[in-house]
Parts: sequence; structure tokens; C-alpha cells
Amino acid sequence: MGYIGNGPYQGVLTGGNIQDGTVETTDLADGAVTTVKIADASVTATKLAAGAAVPSQSGQSGKYLTTDGSTASWDAPFEGGVVINESGADVDFRIESDTNANAFFLDGTNGNVGIGTSSPDAQLEVVGTTGYRAKFAYDADRRIEVTHSSIVQTSGAAQSNSLNIVSRGYESGGGNSIIFKTGGASAGTGDQERMRIDSSGRVTMPYQPVCFVTRDSTQGSISNNSASPTDLVLNTVVFNVGGHFNTNNSRWTAPVSGKYEFSWSYATYTNKPSVYRTFLWKNGTQLSYTQLRNDSTGNSSNYNFASRTAILDLAQNDYVVLRASIDSYSDWYADNQLRTVLTVRLIG
Repeated sequence: MGYIGNGPYQGVLTGGNIQDGTVETTDLADGAVTTVKIADASVTATKLAAGAAVPSQSGQSGKYLTTDGSTASWDAPFEGGVVINESGADVDFRIESDTNANAFFLDGTNGNVGIGTSSPDAQLEVVGTTGYRAKFAYDADRRIEVTHSSIVQTSGAAQSNSLNIVSRGYESGGGNSIIFKTGGASAGTGDQERMRIDSSGRVTMPYQPVCFVTRDSTQGSISNNSASPTDLVLNTVVFNVGGHFNTNNSRWTAPVSGKYEFSWSYATYTNKPSVYRTFLWKNGTQLSYTQLRNDSTGNSSNYNFASRTAILDLAQNDYVVLRASIDSYSDWYADNQLRTVLTVRLIG
């Protein structure tokens, strides 16, 4: 074979004159073949062996060259989805920014994602530059955990171990409210608002357990024994959120453990002097410290009216009943204006 270069045989050798394997890398000195020795467009797809052709670049701006091992082609970037590490190798994936080496980090061992950290210990962990840290995990505890050294407000001093939750969005119905909801089986379906803090700081809880019940007629056969009083029948419901007051037995049953406020009031007969007593009974036991005593003088021109409030610490399913006794008579007075009233609400 002759040589390729300047001389009488320049351009004589073509793709059809070179057999497979006849020219090896050892036959070409470094830099021997340069662009000045290859005329523009002198090497084309038709001059290369079948399968080695490079597709035309015309109209392929922005695309990348790929091959299936035998045929090369141009593909649009990320068209049809992208899979990284499809084989499932235990390797980490990291994206840097100009100031953060771990702007995005995926732990190849456990799949945890970190923003600002290379060692996320939750499904998503976000670490700020001054000690703020938030962790989000859907595990047995379904938790969102926020830890930090301090929170610095826009104005005012730093507040150690505080968490600021701020709403700055626009809500057409009532300003910048913070709304707490519980959701249905799937996202966005069956969500129920449980608590709202509006822009004025007012807190509403539409499903907070509360009741307002009354009696507007006289009840007979009241016990004369304060140690064994009679259940007051409160059979008119003004409201009973959650249905925790049972009008069949006049019991309030605690839906959750917590502090409950009980308030009640009643009037006495004007012409029947006696001692009228009420007590709260919890799970069948009298709470002596809740006694409300009203001594009627029998003055026919005046009604005696009494009221009281008590706060009870109840466990879930504890029940409370309002009971009464009269020393000398058996009728418990009530009418449409002078009702016996009981209100209950969960306060904490």
C-alpha cells in the first residue's frame, strides 16, 4: 500500500480501497492525520462501512447522539422519561450549586433525599445554612419534625426553641388563614377542616366537642337524699356537636382524654322553701366538690336562681351525669323561661 498524504497518490485511496483491519492505530503516528489533510466533507456516510454511519446533523440542534449498539440516532433530550440507575446499584446521586455541594442528594442505600445535607436520616430532610432543619417521613408515626437552634423573626429578638408557622397566601374567603385539615383516603378528597387561625388571631374548631342542653318543664319524683340523688332529665338539645350528650340517659361521654368545662344552672320554686342541691357524678361516683346548693326562702314574689362551673379531667369514655336532690319536696322546677341548663365543652 502506498501512503496517504501530500504527493502523487493524494486522494487515490478511498473507503473501497481499505480492507477491514488493514489500518491500525499503530500504523498512524500521533497527529499524522489532521483536519488540514482531510478535505471538508471528504468523509461521508457512504464512505464508511455499514453500521458505522453517523446520522446527518441537519435539523438536529439541541439533541444528543445515542446508539443501541448497532445503529446511531439523534434523540430529543429527556423525551419519554428518564431513568437513572435502572439496575438498582447502591450509588448516590448528587447535584451541586455554586455555593452548596449538596443542593440535592439522593442516598443510594436507603433512598432518602437530602437538600443541603449528604446524610439525610428521613425520607426528606431539608437543612438550612444556620441550623434550621426539617424532616418529613411517612412511617409508623407519620411525622413531620422540625428542629433548629433558634428562630429569628423579621423584627424582634431571637426566640429559642420556637417554631414560626406563617401564612402569606391569599384566601378569597377570609385573608391569610392557617387551616388544619384531616384528609380522606386519597389526596384532595374528603378533607375536613378541623381548626383555623385567621389573620386576626381568632381560632375556630368546627368539630370541637360541645353541647348545650336544657329542660323546660318540671320534673317530679326527685330524691330527698343528697347521697342518692336523681338524674336530671335534660331532653331539649340546642346543639350537640359530635353527639356526645345522650338525651336517653342524660350522660355526657368524653370522646377523648382531656379537660372539660361543665356549666349548669337552675331555678327554684317561689313558694316551696327547701334546700335544692345538684352534683356532677363521674362514672357513677359523686364529685362532692361540684355541689351547687340553692336555699329557697319561699318568697312568692321572687325566684332563686343558681349557677356553677366546674372543670373535670376526663379519660376517653368517662361519662358524667348531673343529679339533683330536694330536702323537702319532690318536684324540680323548670319552665320555658327558667330552664335547667347544662353546657359542656372540651377546653384542652
